[in-house]
Amino acid sequence: MTLRTSASSERYDAAAPLRPRFAFRRWVMLVVGLFLLALGFVLTLKSRLGLNPWNVFHHGLTFHLPITWGQSNMLVGVAILGVAYALGAELGAGTIGNMVLTGLFMDAILASGVVPDFLRAR
Repeated sequence: MTLRTSASSERYDAAAPLRPRFAFRRWVMLVVGLFLLALGFVLTLKSRLGLNPWNVFHHGLTFHLPITWGQSNMLVGVAILGVAYALGAELGAGTIGNMVLTGLFMDAILASGVVPDFLRAR
């Protein structure tokens, strides 16, 4: 897929190798974005206003298995990516990173106690 950039008439190729400086910046942006995603999941959990369907599933697994919420996120991710790979999908580093880092960040945020339990704050 090629997209036109607004600054020039050159075409953008997402699969083209990046210069190291730009590759590092993309990885930093990915990690920061995944941290913010995990923070949003934890804030949603702690607010007790309700979770989205996937997080309800992950949270439900923590009641039936001796694992944390982040670990259940990674466990379900491994199962889904295994099925996707068996069906011929190509798995990139960002896909694997999404699964692993989001789960690790969720567990780290919950363990740190940075986000208070909103019901106790009332």
